[in-house]
Amino acid sequence: MEIWYHISMACVYTLSRISDPRVRYIGISKNETPEKRFKIHTRAAKYGIPYPVYDWMRKYKDVLATVHTGGLSWEEACKLEISLIAKYRENSSNKLLNVSDGGQGPSGYKHSEEALYRLSTALTGRSLSDEHKKNISTGQTGKPKSAEHKKNIANARKGKQGHNKGSTFSEEQKKKVSDGLKRSWARRKGLSSL
Repeated sequence: MEIWYHISMACVYTLSRISDPRVRYIGISKNETPEKRFKIHTRAAKYGIPYPVYDWMRKYKDVLATVHTGGLSWEEACKLEISLIAKYRENSSNKLLNVSDGGQGPSGYKHSEEALYRLSTALTGRSLSDEHKKNISTGQTGKPKSAEHKKNIANARKGKQGHNKGSTFSEEQKKKVSDGLKRSWARRKGLSSL
Protein backbone atom coordinates (compact mmCIF):
# COMPACT_ATOMS: atom_id res chain seq x y z
CA MET A 1 0.00 0.00 0.00
CA GLU A 2 1.39 3.42 -0.97
CA ILE A 3 1.18 6.27 1.51
CA TRP A 4 0.94 9.81 0.16
CA TYR A 5 2.01 12.66 2.37
CA HIS A 6 0.67 16.16 1.84
CA ILE A 7 3.57 18.54 1.42
CA SER A 8 2.57 22.19 1.63
CA MET A 9 4.28 24.36 -0.93
CA ALA A 10 5.57 27.87 -0.37
CA CYS A 11 5.54 30.93 -2.59
CA VAL A 12 7.38 34.20 -3.05
CA TYR A 13 5.08 37.21 -3.31
CA THR A 14 5.40 40.92 -3.89
CA LEU A 15 3.52 43.92 -2.55
CA SER A 16 2.78 46.87 -4.80
CA ARG A 17 0.00 49.37 -5.35
CA ILE A 18 -2.73 49.17 -7.97
CA SER A 19 -1.98 52.78 -8.95
CA ASP A 20 1.81 52.26 -8.86
CA PRO A 21 2.91 48.76 -9.97
CA ARG A 22 6.49 49.14 -8.71
CA VAL A 23 7.40 46.28 -6.36
CA ARG A 24 7.87 47.76 -2.88
CA TYR A 25 8.14 44.59 -0.77
CA ILE A 26 9.17 40.98 -1.39
CA GLY A 27 8.08 38.23 0.99
CA ILE A 28 7.65 34.50 1.38
CA SER A 29 4.64 32.54 2.52
CA LYS A 30 4.37 28.92 3.66
CA ASN A 31 1.11 28.78 1.73
CA GLU A 32 0.81 28.44 -2.02
CA THR A 33 -0.99 31.79 -2.06
CA PRO A 34 -0.07 34.86 -0.01
CA GLU A 35 -3.60 35.76 1.16
CA LYS A 36 -3.12 34.59 4.76
CA ARG A 37 0.27 36.32 4.98
CA PHE A 38 -1.22 39.51 3.49
CA LYS A 39 -3.92 39.49 6.20
CA ILE A 40 -1.14 39.36 8.82
CA HIS A 41 0.55 42.34 7.13
CA THR A 42 -2.76 44.24 7.09
CA ARG A 43 -3.40 43.54 10.78
CA ALA A 44 0.13 44.61 11.74
CA ALA A 45 -0.28 47.85 9.78
CA LYS A 46 -3.66 48.48 11.44
CA TYR A 47 -2.20 48.07 14.94
CA GLY A 48 0.68 50.47 14.30
CA ILE A 49 3.63 48.06 14.13
CA PRO A 50 6.56 50.30 13.09
CA TYR A 51 8.09 48.58 10.06
CA PRO A 52 8.58 50.60 6.86
CA VAL A 53 6.25 48.29 4.94
CA TYR A 54 3.47 48.83 7.50
CA ASP A 55 3.98 52.62 7.49
CA TRP A 56 3.62 52.44 3.70
CA MET A 57 0.49 50.25 3.94
CA ARG A 58 -1.10 52.72 6.37
CA LYS A 59 -0.47 55.53 3.89
CA TYR A 60 -2.02 53.82 0.83
CA LYS A 61 -5.27 51.85 0.59
CA ASP A 62 -4.64 50.20 -2.80
CA VAL A 63 -1.88 47.76 -1.76
CA LEU A 64 -2.11 44.28 -3.23
CA ALA A 65 -0.15 41.04 -2.96
CA THR A 66 0.84 39.14 -6.10
CA VAL A 67 2.44 35.70 -6.35
CA HIS A 68 5.85 35.96 -8.02
CA THR A 69 6.63 32.23 -7.94
CA GLY A 70 4.61 29.41 -6.37
CA GLY A 71 5.04 25.68 -5.86
CA LEU A 72 8.38 26.03 -4.07
CA SER A 73 9.86 24.21 -1.11
CA TRP A 74 10.52 26.47 1.89
CA GLU A 75 14.27 26.42 1.18
CA GLU A 76 13.72 27.35 -2.48
CA ALA A 77 11.39 30.19 -1.46
CA CYS A 78 13.99 31.56 1.01
CA LYS A 79 16.75 31.49 -1.62
CA LEU A 80 14.56 33.14 -4.25
CA GLU A 81 13.46 35.87 -1.82
CA ILE A 82 17.11 36.69 -0.99
CA SER A 83 17.97 36.78 -4.69
CA LEU A 84 15.03 39.03 -5.62
CA ILE A 85 15.64 41.47 -2.75
CA ALA A 86 19.28 41.84 -3.85
CA LYS A 87 18.20 42.32 -7.49
CA TYR A 88 15.55 44.95 -6.69
CA ARG A 89 17.90 46.85 -4.36
CA GLU A 90 20.36 47.30 -7.24
CA ASN A 91 17.81 49.60 -8.86
CA SER A 92 17.30 52.50 -6.45
CA SER A 93 14.05 53.57 -8.14
CA ASN A 94 12.28 50.55 -6.62
CA LYS A 95 12.63 51.90 -3.05
CA LEU A 96 12.22 48.44 -1.57
CA LEU A 97 10.77 48.42 1.97
CA ASN A 98 12.30 45.15 3.20
CA VAL A 99 14.42 45.70 6.33
CA SER A 100 16.43 42.50 5.93
CA ASP A 101 18.12 40.62 3.12
CA GLY A 102 15.38 37.96 3.18
CA GLY A 103 15.39 34.27 3.92
CA GLN A 104 14.06 33.77 7.43
CA GLY A 105 12.57 37.11 8.35
CA PRO A 106 14.25 40.22 9.73
CA SER A 107 17.21 38.50 11.39
CA GLY A 108 20.08 40.86 12.01
CA TYR A 109 17.86 43.94 11.80
CA LYS A 110 18.23 46.30 14.77
CA HIS A 111 15.30 48.51 15.75
CA SER A 112 15.89 52.10 16.80
CA GLU A 113 14.96 53.08 20.37
CA GLU A 114 11.88 54.86 19.03
CA ALA A 115 10.82 51.77 17.06
CA LEU A 116 11.28 49.55 20.13
CA TYR A 117 9.10 51.91 22.16
CA ARG A 118 6.41 51.93 19.46
CA LEU A 119 6.52 48.11 19.28
CA SER A 120 6.10 47.79 23.05
CA THR A 121 3.15 50.19 23.14
CA ALA A 122 1.39 49.18 19.91
CA LEU A 123 -1.13 46.92 21.65
CA THR A 124 -1.00 48.45 25.14
CA GLY A 125 -4.42 49.52 26.38
CA ARG A 126 -6.25 47.63 23.64
CA SER A 127 -9.39 46.16 25.18
CA LEU A 128 -10.90 42.89 24.08
CA SER A 129 -14.61 42.33 23.74
CA ASP A 130 -16.29 39.77 26.02
CA GLU A 131 -16.85 37.53 23.01
CA HIS A 132 -13.14 37.74 22.08
CA LYS A 133 -12.14 36.84 25.66
CA LYS A 134 -14.58 33.91 25.63
CA ASN A 135 -13.12 32.66 22.33
CA ILE A 136 -9.59 32.85 23.75
CA SER A 137 -10.68 30.96 26.86
CA THR A 138 -12.43 28.28 24.82
CA GLY A 139 -9.38 27.92 22.61
CA GLN A 140 -7.14 27.45 25.65
CA THR A 141 -9.36 24.94 27.45
CA GLY A 142 -10.82 23.12 24.48
CA LYS A 143 -14.46 22.38 23.87
CA PRO A 144 -16.04 19.46 25.75
CA LYS A 145 -16.39 16.37 23.58
CA SER A 146 -19.59 14.36 23.39
CA ALA A 147 -19.54 10.66 24.30
CA GLU A 148 -19.98 9.82 20.61
CA HIS A 149 -17.04 12.05 19.65
CA LYS A 150 -14.82 10.39 22.28
CA LYS A 151 -15.87 6.96 21.01
CA ASN A 152 -15.01 7.93 17.41
CA ILE A 153 -11.57 9.15 18.51
CA ALA A 154 -10.94 5.90 20.41
CA ASN A 155 -12.01 3.79 17.42
CA ALA A 156 -9.78 5.79 15.09
CA ARG A 157 -6.76 5.18 17.36
CA LYS A 158 -7.32 1.43 17.86
CA GLY A 159 -4.50 -0.69 16.53
CA LYS A 160 -2.20 2.29 15.94
CA GLN A 161 1.15 2.53 17.64
CA GLY A 162 1.75 5.56 19.84
CA HIS A 163 3.96 8.26 18.34
CA ASN A 164 6.53 7.87 21.12
CA LYS A 165 6.43 4.10 21.64
CA GLY A 166 9.91 2.66 21.88
CA SER A 167 11.61 6.02 22.43
CA THR A 168 13.61 6.50 25.60
CA PHE A 169 15.04 9.50 27.41
CA SER A 170 18.78 10.01 27.54
CA GLU A 171 20.34 10.38 30.99
CA GLU A 172 20.61 14.15 30.40
CA GLN A 173 16.89 14.37 29.53
CA LYS A 174 15.97 12.32 32.59
CA LYS A 175 17.99 14.68 34.81
CA LYS A 176 16.32 17.78 33.28
CA VAL A 177 12.85 16.31 33.86
CA SER A 178 13.76 15.33 37.41
CA ASP A 179 15.20 18.76 38.23
CA GLY A 180 12.14 20.49 36.74
CA LEU A 181 9.76 18.36 38.82
CA LYS A 182 11.80 19.05 41.98
CA ARG A 183 11.65 22.83 41.33
CA SER A 184 7.92 22.65 40.67
CA TRP A 185 7.34 20.65 43.86
CA ALA A 186 9.47 23.07 45.89
CA ARG A 187 7.47 26.06 44.58
CA ARG A 188 4.21 24.37 45.56
CA LYS A 189 5.50 23.71 49.06
CA GLY A 190 6.90 27.22 49.42
CA LEU A 191 10.51 26.05 49.55
CA SER A 192 13.10 28.19 47.82
CA SER A 193 16.20 26.11 48.53
CA LEU A 194 15.78 23.91 45.42
